[in-house]
Amino acid sequence: MLNQKILSTLAIMAIAPFLALAQDANPAQTDSPESAPAQAEETSVPATGDVSAEGQEGEAAPAEAATEQQPAAPDNNAAPAEAPAATEAAVAPAPEEKPQAAPEVPELPMKKSDARELRMLQLKKTKLEAEVALEQSKAREGLAEEAERKARLDADNALLQARTALKFAEIDERKGVLDATAARDAARDQLTLLERNSKISESELDSKIAKLTQEIELAKLNVELSRVKLQEEERGLATDEQKYLKDPVVNGTLYISDRRIDFNGPVTDALASYVSEQISLYNNQSTEFPIFIVIDSSPGGSAFAGYQILKSIESSKAPVCVVVKSYAASMAAIITTCAPKSYCYENTIILHHQASSGATGNMTVIGEQYEQIKNWTDRLFEPVLKKIGKTREEFVKEMYANFSTGDWQSFGVDAQKMNWVDEVVDRIVETNVVKRGKVKKEDFGIAFQKDWTEKVDSRGNAYVELPTLKSGDVWLLFDPQNRYREAR
Repeated sequence: MLNQKILSTLAIMAIAPFLALAQDANPAQTDSPESAPAQAEETSVPATGDVSAEGQEGEAAPAEAATEQQPAAPDNNAAPAEAPAATEAAVAPAPEEKPQAAPEVPELPMKKSDARELRMLQLKKTKLEAEVALEQSKAREGLAEEAERKARLDADNALLQARTALKFAEIDERKGVLDATAARDAARDQLTLLERNSKISESELDSKIAKLTQEIELAKLNVELSRVKLQEEERGLATDEQKYLKDPVVNGTLYISDRRIDFNGPVTDALASYVSEQISLYNNQSTEFPIFIVIDSSPGGSAFAGYQILKSIESSKAPVCVVVKSYAASMAAIITTCAPKSYCYENTIILHHQASSGATGNMTVIGEQYEQIKNWTDRLFEPVLKKIGKTREEFVKEMYANFSTGDWQSFGVDAQKMNWVDEVVDRIVETNVVKRGKVKKEDFGIAFQKDWTEKVDSRGNAYVELPTLKSGDVWLLFDPQNRYREAR
């Protein structure tokens, strides 16, 4: 759309000068011979050094003649009275031994026709500049089309390579069969010769032939297995072209491109670093199309780490969309609500509650920690409260009014009504999956510098050990079963 506007503007710029010139040219064509001298005298203007040799009908620019010291080309159409003076000033060479300053040439009045021709040249220049700008715009569009064509050619090349490998396998199969058949015939000839020479029994000959036949069948089976494997690899490639949409929702379906960031498990420093780096990467690639932070399931986590993710989203020039497929609680819910655009299913669970911390120490220390937690939650919940249109006291009161524990959870359709999430979609299509392979948990943001392996405490309860928080950090994490425990 932007390129179309640029092309339209450049086309108007190229046409407008000629419309103005046509208006100026009409009065000159209807002038009578008697009024021509008077009009020439009234409209004559001093000649300037910008007029080119084509538009001056033989009159050379005085400034150029004085500087370049070269003779001007003769002009048969120039007025007889002016030709000698102009020629003499143009061809007079400076003495070689003692250079002299060029004589000052008085500025000659320019006729109306010459002024009109000068304007014609200037308008031609404007037109050429507009055409150059238009060609540059077309070139930029061509580069974008070439990049798209290259991506499509790369996918076609991968498919062609798979098909070529399959062809080679078929050729190898035929070659193997021919080689085995030739070997069998050679063996038969040799055995026949040996039978004649040494009277080998027919049973021994049949046994060897049977053995060779088995080897041939085995070779055929191996070739067939290779062919099936190559076909399976070919079916595992997606050759459809990747599409990017500025508005990713079409008829209730959300289309997620390969500008995707996986967000799963507890919110930690490692996850925050990963998300922030991916946002920077996609911004450096393009700021036009949206970036998707996809939360399959997250109980929340560190307030410090969550704040880092919020600031990265806020600093992104490209639009950032948060997509919750299953469950987002606490810090993950804050990130969802504060995102510029957020999506979920109708039965997705989103949970908000107050922060928690394992404060220890004397009453003074606990009081200080309480004030610190309060300051943090006030700062983190400020954009949430602004979006849902409630005060902190009203929000906290409604938390406990809906759930006695204060853990207020809602389905996607109800969360949309309370402005916890922006839009509920019917379907989510992942267009970024182009190759089938084994799923690794590192690919989905589950493991970052730490293996989330369950451990068992002395009472037989399973738990996952979280990293130790930094000084002043608090957990914004929903964990009623005490499954996530901070390392001690």
